[in-house]
Order: sequence, then C-alpha cells, then structure tokens
Amino acid sequence: LADMSVVAGLDVGTTGIRCVLYTKDLKILGSAYEKVEELHDQPGWSEVDPLELWQQCQNVVKAALKQSKISASEVASLGLTSQRNSFLTWRRSTGQPLHRIINWQDTRAEDICNRWNGSLLMRMMNAVGGLAHSLTRSSRHQAMREFKFDTVHVSVRLRWILDHLPDAEALIASNDMLFGTMDTWLLWNLTGRTVHATDYSSVSTTGLYDFYVLDWSWFVLKILGLPRTILPEIRDTSGDFGATLPTLFGAAIPIHALVADQQSALFGHCCFNVGDAKVSLGTGTFLNINTGRDIHTPSAYTLYPMIAWKIGSEVTYMAEVNASCTGTLLDWGAQVGYFAHPSEADALALTVPDTRGVVCVNAFYGLNSPYHDASARGAFLGLTSATRPAHLARAMLESLAYRFMDLFRVVEDEFETIPTDLWADGGVARSDFVLQTISTLSGARVHRTRQPEMTALGAAFLSGLACGFWSSREELAARASYDPPISPRDRAPLLPMLELWRTAVARVCKWPRVPIA
Repeated sequence: LADMSVVAGLDVGTTGIRCVLYTKDLKILGSAYEKVEELHDQPGWSEVDPLELWQQCQNVVKAALKQSKISASEVASLGLTSQRNSFLTWRRSTGQPLHRIINWQDTRAEDICNRWNGSLLMRMMNAVGGLAHSLTRSSRHQAMREFKFDTVHVSVRLRWILDHLPDAEALIASNDMLFGTMDTWLLWNLTGRTVHATDYSSVSTTGLYDFYVLDWSWFVLKILGLPRTILPEIRDTSGDFGATLPTLFGAAIPIHALVADQQSALFGHCCFNVGDAKVSLGTGTFLNINTGRDIHTPSAYTLYPMIAWKIGSEVTYMAEVNASCTGTLLDWGAQVGYFAHPSEADALALTVPDTRGVVCVNAFYGLNSPYHDASARGAFLGLTSATRPAHLARAMLESLAYRFMDLFRVVEDEFETIPTDLWADGGVARSDFVLQTISTLSGARVHRTRQPEMTALGAAFLSGLACGFWSSREELAARASYDPPISPRDRAPLLPMLELWRTAVARVCKWPRVPIA
C-alpha cells in the first residue's frame, strides 16, 4: 500500500454520523460529522428517515475526503460500524424503504414482549431449560432457562412492523422484501444494491440469532412467524464486503469490515484479552467484557452474551450490560436551557457542593438491565424552592454514574474476577466529574482514550487488518494513547445519595401510560 494511503472508519451512531480517515500512525487526515434527526411521533417511538441517513453517509465521506485533500483511490479500505438493533425493511426490486428506521431505543413492542414472556410456551421453555441445566450444567440449557424477549431485540419490533405494514404478506410471498439492521441497509446502498449482508457482531445482538449453532435462531423465527427469506447473509466481521460504487466518491473503495458499534469500540480499545473491559458513555452507557471463546450465560436476565467479532475461524465473545439514556439526558438538559451545551454541565455542577437532596432518574426510554421496565420514565425528585440549575446539572451527572453502578453490580454478580481497569470512550467520557464518580463508586481505575472517535477507530482497525494496512493486533495496541488513569477516592460520602437515587428509581418504575394526542 502507498505511504499516502488511509483507512476510513464510517461510524453511524444514534445521534450522528462521522467519517474519519486514519494514517498508519493514527493521525487523522480528515473527519466530517452530521447530526442525525431522531423522530418521536408517539411516546416510546424512536425513528430515523432512512433516505436522509443514506444521504448523510455520502455527505460525511465526501467531506472527509475533501478535508484530507486526498482522493477516494488513496483509501485502502473502509470499515463500517453502526448502532445495533436499529433496522428497516425495503423492497428488493426498487430499494425503496417500507417504513422509517426503527431505532434500538424504540419500545413500541412492549406489549408483544409482555405477551410472549408471560405465555405458557415461554414458561414451559424456561422450566424445561432450568430442569435440564440442573442435570447437565450446560450453558445452552441455562440460556433456555433465562430466555425472555426485550424491546431492545429486533425480533419483537420486526414482528410489530410486519403486523402493521400494509401488503407485508404479499411482499414476502413475492420475495420482494428485504430486512436489515442499519449496517445492512447502508452496505446495500454503498455497493449499488449488490450485497445484502451483515456480520456476526451485529446479528448476535438482534435476538434473532443462536450462538450455539452460529446461525439464525429457528426457534425465534418460528414462534414469531418471521420469514427467513428476508434475512441477510452473515459474513466475518473483518473480511470482504465488496466495494463502493465508483460513482459515489470518485473511485471504488473496498469495504473490509462491518461491525456493531460497541464491539467496534472494544476492538478500538485493543481489549483483545479475556477479562478486558470497556465502558462507552455515549447516547447510552455500554459496559462490555471480553470473554474470549466462552459464551457467558448469565445466571439471571440482566447481562447479554454477544459475539465481539469473528475473523476467520476465531470467534471472540463478549458480555454486555447497558443503559439507554446517557448523553441523551445531557442533550435534553441543553435543550431545556439548564446549560448552553452538554459540555458545560461539568462546570455548572461544580459551582455547588452537592445537589441539595435532588436526584435525577435518567429513564427517557424506560429502564433496561437490571430492571427491565419499559414503562419507567425520567424524573427529578427532591425539588425545593432552593433548587437551582446547578443542582439539577449536578444531579444529572451523578445519575449517569449511579446508573453505571447498576450495570457494574451486574458484572460483580456474574463474574468471579471484577475489572480493576476500565477503558472509557464516548462524548460523556469527556466529563471528569462523571469518570471520577464512576471510579470512586466502582473501585476501578478509569483510562480515558485520547482518540476522539473510538468506534470509528475500531472499524478502521478491523478493515485495515483485513487489507494488510496494519500487520497485527500488537501493532495496533502499541499505538494506543490514553490520559493518565483516574483512580478511586473515598466512596463513603457518595453512598447516601446513591441509596437515595435507588429509592427514586423505585418511584418511577411501572409508570402509568397516559394517552397523548
């Protein structure tokens, strides 16, 4: 490869799209960003216009190339990473979307989840799995015992779409419907509608996949009545996904990686060893632990096993626990005027010594693990006439650390060895206040990356390794750059407010639905 070559990382996130062009020594030659408009037509719904998203992806690649002053022919390869579990269906014949992209935060399928999770069939399967596990100690039987549907799963939201989509049955019967998560939709368009594929990391999060056979789950497809004919091909995370149409960017750019966003960040942090853990503080909070070749089956329905990446014969697994409202909370704080920009929340919060007893529950989209309550809603509790914006800002930042501790407690319950080091990234990780509170409460050292876009970097790493741009993972790890670690302080002063916050969480769970015009 020429010395001038770069690798592109295209990161399609929940709130924005970014393309970053990296040299071999990780210098950024070009970077471009566009904000994604989220649409919330009804309570609990979260959607994106797919055609606008596709146009924005083209825009950021072109803008990054323009900024770098290089041509598309000098891009060795492109790695695509995207938010997981956001999906759509479209016509095979025309490429026309059949509806908006349904975001991963969308909870419209809550009733389907409740109906199936409370069904006789599900109770029988859980019981049989429990009995079998007591006899065999098999992780697969343990997974049967704990299996439940969740609104974050694509499976139930796809069932909802097919139930409400006009002509769905006719389109399926005529083989004119295709399904894909966001990576599949964008790959289909990048390659001129020639490649309908996804990768193992993305499909492993959908609730449609069986880890034990490395294929689509016949059980889930069967009970939900989902047609296999609309599903994409599953390919290795780092490999061959075709190339972009030459007319898009001036030359064909090889696509050598598709990877889910959190898995991409884990790879970007070079968390290649069993037990390595990272926390991404972006739109949501995602705590991930590399479990190597082992599928970690949780003892309770609180933690998700996933495929981190598949490269050739190597399948690396990870465990994840997540919360859906992190950066979203700070964006909302700026929208309502508590501070001008989310980055200003730290400075405002530090103007007061405490919150004056105010707690914030960050639950705009319900509370997932370990509560699994899609009806929960966000709230401030403990307000008085003495409450000022600074107290609210501090309560918001504290709530992000408290919610992280929900996730960390799951890890403490599930793993014999608790992470003593956490590798942090994401927009909210720029907050010293949040990272220090996380470190103090968890007892772990927190290492904040100096790379501004870890998710894009992970996709670039995977793509660059596939095409020979970088020679090995050891070379990647040697190039990693982090701030000095943030170490724990005395946690005793924080514990009373943490317990008060947990009391507040109990108040907002099972929040009644109110019809909204």
